[in-house]
Amino acid sequence: MPWRFLLPVLAGIVLGCAVLDPLITHGLAWSNPSFGAAKVHRLFTELHPDEVAIIGSSRADGSYVPELIHPAAWNYGIEETGYDVTRMILGQELAKPKPGPVIINFDHTFFSPYQPSIAHFIPEVRQAAVAECFAQRLHWYNQVPTLRYFGVMDEYVKAFLSKYTSGTVRSKGGIFVNNAAPPGELAGMVQRRNATRHAWIPHPKEEQAWIDLLASTKRTLVVVVAPYHPAYLQTDTNPAAVQEYLGRMQALPHVHVIDLSAMPLPDSCFQNTTHVNWEGAVRFSKELRSRLNALGLLPIGQE
Repeated sequence: MPWRFLLPVLAGIVLGCAVLDPLITHGLAWSNPSFGAAKVHRLFTELHPDEVAIIGSSRADGSYVPELIHPAAWNYGIEETGYDVTRMILGQELAKPKPGPVIINFDHTFFSPYQPSIAHFIPEVRQAAVAECFAQRLHWYNQVPTLRYFGVMDEYVKAFLSKYTSGTVRSKGGIFVNNAAPPGELAGMVQRRNATRHAWIPHPKEEQAWIDLLASTKRTLVVVVAPYHPAYLQTDTNPAAVQEYLGRMQALPHVHVIDLSAMPLPDSCFQNTTHVNWEGAVRFSKELRSRLNALGLLPIGQE
């Protein structure tokens, strides 16, 4: 008797999960092009042979305005991504049969441990590279339709609703804060930043692995450091270490380094001491395009 009751219930649950999963995936997770899940899906399942990919952390997401850099540029920046995830994303991009360049945002904290939201990657968890990168954070249910979204549904709903909110500008994957931090609020951020110190923390194994990845391709790689607020740079106790590593990348064939970390910008261009706003992103993207033109990095930046 119990099985005659339970089997239809279980069948209904399985059917419900099978039906709900694509609705959640397509209707929520992939609905916002500026949300990480949509970017990961585009990267892993679409070729776009003429595309100029921009990859990196939230400083990529909120600093690089694609259409001001190149007509075919697309912003794949995802917040809280450092070495591990960026390496996975770059590896996927380099595996494509594409001739064009890749723009990589490089943060001073690139090799520090980061924990990006798993919500960005669950829809592509069956991709071998994603499963390997997040092996320590995945659970058994992340392989089960619908159940795999347990604990992250709120992020998908917020991403869906954010398409209809004001205060941000969206452009080909990128999302930019439209307003500057109020002067008093930014002053408080600067004061707190001035009260702390930071420096490059060596990660020899990861640093060499990254160099090896950059050296493994003949595609043009443009490593860019987006602007920081002066307060951030002034509290760096070992800036020479950053420059030394930038030099190691610059020495590689096919790699070009453009360091705009100290690009002079007024306070009105910042949302905090490590991220620009829309105004800052526009100024930075135009300057980056100018630098790319000056270096002759075709096809980037051709009028």
